[in-house]
Amino acid sequence: MAEGRGLLHEAQHVLVNAQAHVFVVASKACPKRGAALSIKAKHTIRYRTVFGKVSIDSPLAIA
Repeated sequence: MAEGRGLLHEAQHVLVNAQAHVFVVASKACPKRGAALSIKAKHTIRYRTVFGKVSIDSPLAIA
């Protein structure tokens, strides 16, 4: 049971990181002018999900 939870946590961590990265890549330029948006902060984000908590680097930090 513990091994299954660990695998689920790791898979969830990879999925959340990938989703955040896709979002950042899609929104790192101003939609009206196309200029690059500035990075305002770098920190760790803690997401609460149905399966537990996941910590990832700030999407702004992985851009």
